[in-house]
Amino acid sequence: MKKTVKVLYVLPKIAICGGIESYSFNYYRNFDRKKCTIDFIVHEIVDKDYVTEIESYGGKVYEMPQFSVKNMYCVKKSIEDFFKEHKGEYDIIHCHMANAACFYFNTAKKYGVKICILHSHQSQAADTFSHGVRNYPLLMIGKRQADVYMACSKLAGDFLFGKKEYILVNNAIDSDKFKFDKEVRDEVRKKLNIENNFVVGHVGRFTAQKNQLKLLDIFYELFKKCTNAKLLLIGNGKDQTKIEDRIKELGISENVIVYGVSYETEKLFQAMDVFVLPSLYEGLPVAAVEAQASGLPCVISDTVSQQTDITGNVKFEKLSNNSSQWADTIVEFCRFYKRKDTTDKIKENGYDIKVAADKLINTYIQLVNNFNS
Repeated sequence: MKKTVKVLYVLPKIAICGGIESYSFNYYRNFDRKKCTIDFIVHEIVDKDYVTEIESYGGKVYEMPQFSVKNMYCVKKSIEDFFKEHKGEYDIIHCHMANAACFYFNTAKKYGVKICILHSHQSQAADTFSHGVRNYPLLMIGKRQADVYMACSKLAGDFLFGKKEYILVNNAIDSDKFKFDKEVRDEVRKKLNIENNFVVGHVGRFTAQKNQLKLLDIFYELFKKCTNAKLLLIGNGKDQTKIEDRIKELGISENVIVYGVSYETEKLFQAMDVFVLPSLYEGLPVAAVEAQASGLPCVISDTVSQQTDITGNVKFEKLSNNSSQWADTIVEFCRFYKRKDTTDKIKENGYDIKVAADKLINTYIQLVNNFNS
């Protein structure tokens, strides 16, 4: 039996506020590197600090050209050159870019990769109809080429794989890191000058999928009912200008904190009173797991997997409901809510990374052993 399994992860980018990236790094940090080593292929490096961290653990990061129509020849050639150079080096390729798998799998197998894993992180093909039409055939090709299917939730798995068998891999976190701590809460709230406010929190990339424009409308309605409310937005992204413009249009600039990205979101969760996520679609959002581990009540759109409710502290609101209805739900849900330590529930339900990482490593080992037998 081979002592160390070598795995190649394919990610869209390296960024602080990306859900897929958070999932991958949570596992990577907690792998037993005597049993499994991981290298990364990415198509954009946003945060170089993550590259430094990966390299400190002995991993390598390889940057490929970004996908675009005019760039396709360059992308395909770069992939071919990579696997030719690293022939026979990897046992497994684990692709977290479902629409890119078809560009990787056949080439990987050609140069000695034993097992191709396709991982579903989303519950629909894209943010827009046109992108969905573009992505759908790519998803189907990648699905045919894959040897093993994985998904972060039943919703994400059923979307991409239908009735085919797939392995559920929880979007696990270091739950102790997010454990409710009143001293940290008081410290952060004082620093942000929100000691006497009802703080609505949100963590996510500023993109159409996360639906921050809807969140701003919800907060605007909430502020009418709760004039000491503040909105804490953590993240960045391509829609940031739209979001900042909308904040000005609504006249709520003094009540919204656009914090940016953070390496210490666990502290910022402590400062919140409620976590709100009106996403258009999700597989199972890591940020919602982190929010629950922090003891927060969560109001989330009904388009998100029901498996997201790990602690019983999640309210699913219809995405089609108007912003005033969302605001009413937030007020009612939080009215009698008492913050407490919920990390035991996170652990009991399999979302603590220490146990989940060992489980995933054992899955990799079993897949390689089965291939070799």
